[in-house]
Amino acid sequence: MRILPWTAALLSLAAPLCAQDTLIFTTLHEELTRFPKPTGLWLVDPGDVMCVTPSGNPDAMKFAPHDAWLTLIGDDDNDASIWEDSPPRKIDALLWKFGSYGPSPRELFFSTAQNVAGCVNLNGTPRALLDGDVARVQADGQFQFFLRERQIRNAFQTQDDLNVDAVAADCTRNIVYLSFEEDHVLTTQNAGVVLVEDGGIVAVRVTACGAPSTIAGPGALVAHESEVDGWVANSGVRDRSGMLATAIKDTDGLHVTSGTFQNQWGQWNNLFFCGEALTGTSVLVTAGGGSIAIINGVPMGRAAAASTGERAGLQGGPVPHALSLNGLELRTRVRPCHFVLETPDPVIAPGDAAVVEASTGTPTAFLLAVNPNLACYAHPTMPWANSCFPDLIQFQAVLGPVAPAGGYTVLSLGVPLVTTAFDLVFQGVTVGGTGPQLSTPLTIEVQP
Repeated sequence: MRILPWTAALLSLAAPLCAQDTLIFTTLHEELTRFPKPTGLWLVDPGDVMCVTPSGNPDAMKFAPHDAWLTLIGDDDNDASIWEDSPPRKIDALLWKFGSYGPSPRELFFSTAQNVAGCVNLNGTPRALLDGDVARVQADGQFQFFLRERQIRNAFQTQDDLNVDAVAADCTRNIVYLSFEEDHVLTTQNAGVVLVEDGGIVAVRVTACGAPSTIAGPGALVAHESEVDGWVANSGVRDRSGMLATAIKDTDGLHVTSGTFQNQWGQWNNLFFCGEALTGTSVLVTAGGGSIAIINGVPMGRAAAASTGERAGLQGGPVPHALSLNGLELRTRVRPCHFVLETPDPVIAPGDAAVVEASTGTPTAFLLAVNPNLACYAHPTMPWANSCFPDLIQFQAVLGPVAPAGGYTVLSLGVPLVTTAFDLVFQGVTVGGTGPQLSTPLTIEVQP
């Protein structure tokens, strides 16, 4: 492989984009995209944020891979390794940054299924993300918070560990909707002290959508799990096995959509929602007392036959009867980029090949940085305007360009026999309509 100077001659053509009216989601289990790809791009991990344009023949693409989150957050638990089997192994709530129309993963607030440990970064700043926080990743692995778990606890007068499982926001009415991973006894302004099950929905008012937002007053009950179950049953949707779905089991994703509904607890925004029992990637809506959501004219579930994963661009993965969506967001009239890097092997041994898969089918150069394993370290970046990914990694070499094959571009880089652990940090570069386009970053760890 040639190592060339940094030059525009390495760049070619545009990075692919998801079209308008795009569903952004995570999954509860490992899945596969509908059409085969190189291994790392084909396998969907619960920590991967995916995007798809529902249509007659959709195929899901990675928007913010799990491996990118690990690179952006860096080592969070002081063990000099970024590759973790837990945070952010499963991302279970998604919220696009209010007022933002950019295409970048940096614009996405999320919550994780487990706490991200709070070691102190090399610049002296402590970092921690609880499973009840909603935040986005900034430079150097820092978090910017939309809501903190302690704020939500205060709003519902509880000391429970409130693991946020779903989040949605109406930033005009300043209402944030939430669902939690477990059952909790909460104090609400409209229903008193009440058991809120993991399929139930609550809300808090904020003074404005901010970072962080300030919660204004006590929280409220929106719907018991039994009411959500009623919406599911009323929709007539069938699960992956063809059985009528009659319960949500666990509400996993929420998104504010047009219109409102009224129940005994108040008047609320209509919500798209998904849940554990809605196998076959079904998405429902509260409108009409519960119905199948329509996106781009496509019903996001079936009432006359088994719901299958193709509406979300997925096929069945390793877990039988899975295909349940987890985090849920919808972008209308916005085109999120999905120029990403992936690998089938994020941890390799000396003498192995580092395999990097780029989602673009155009000639792609690969920026490379070689780092020692450092505790509490996030690889440094600098801003890069008008790019799919808005940050340029600090790099030491450029590999390529590499020609695509079969619609994707794959780099294989031999690793010498060494006795010291180190990291290989990659970023892809191609050319789009506004100039050089950068991919999400990827780290491959070399462990003797």
